[in-house]
Amino acid sequence: MKRRLAVLGLLGIGLFLVGCCALFNKPPIAEFTFAPVSPYAGETVLFDASRSHDPEGKGLTYSWDFGDGSRGEGKTLTHVFADDGTYSVTLTVKDRFGATDSITKFVEVRNPAPEILKINVKDLNGCRIEAGDMLEFSVDALDPASIEMKNIVRASWNFGDGTVGEGTVITHCYCRGCREYTVVVTVTDDDGAQVSASTKIYVYPKDGAPTAIIEIMPSEIHVGDTVTLDGRNSHDNDLICVPCPSDIRDCSISPNCDGCYCSGQDRIVGWRWYIKKPCHDWEFLDYGSTLKFVPNTPGSYFVKLEVQDDDEKCCSPCPQWVGVVVQFEVLP
Repeated sequence: MKRRLAVLGLLGIGLFLVGCCALFNKPPIAEFTFAPVSPYAGETVLFDASRSHDPEGKGLTYSWDFGDGSRGEGKTLTHVFADDGTYSVTLTVKDRFGATDSITKFVEVRNPAPEILKINVKDLNGCRIEAGDMLEFSVDALDPASIEMKNIVRASWNFGDGTVGEGTVITHCYCRGCREYTVVVTVTDDDGAQVSASTKIYVYPKDGAPTAIIEIMPSEIHVGDTVTLDGRNSHDNDLICVPCPSDIRDCSISPNCDGCYCSGQDRIVGWRWYIKKPCHDWEFLDYGSTLKFVPNTPGSYFVKLEVQDDDEKCCSPCPQWVGVVVQFEVLP
């Protein structure tokens, strides 16, 4: 009985002392820092409550309210704000006796500019980009705050030929070839931030089939004469300007777009000759813009010239040749 009374007495003294400690307990002091001090939406922010302390030097618990519906626990932790704006972040610290202190700081979260990852150009009419081809332009972009395409609300295009357009995917064609264009796209996110990027594209003249022309000298040929076959007047038919599909403008009648050849860009690069002698089948003569041969039999001769332009026909494994046949007589 005496032992029980002694134990109860000790418990009572303990409770009394705890009560006294709680009665004279000094509340903790809340303090925190965060970095970066002006974060962007989508950026990781470090919150640190290491400067909070208890005057009695005892342990604390840390509770956070980030002002965006999110909460957290711990002396240090990270948080990501999903959107720009001003957020009131509150730290509450509590000591072992239940005393608390809170501090609120405002975090100004900035809106990051969108990012353009790639500008895509696709020729809907062929392999290489030529005047008159319908081109599809698209932009791969994202909003770092959300990492989603849907927050890119607008894409504006300047095609470098005096025309503009709107859309993340848009079509355009160029009436004039034989030149390089700088295409600029500007994207805007749902908070109004913008960024621009550019790409250069070369527009070739419209690919037309070449024309083979044969000139034969002399005008009167006898057996044993040296005959010159000249194909140097053969020419390409690539036009600098062509009307765009669904475009009411007709480039061909413009004084600045007269269908002239694009010197240095399109030309004949291959000549090959065949001959059909009297009572013989066709046979290959040689390559070259000009050839010479000596007929040894009178009668009707046929000469065929096939020419090839500088367009490599990227969609075909074999370059295309275009030919013409001319007949001439060899006199005894």
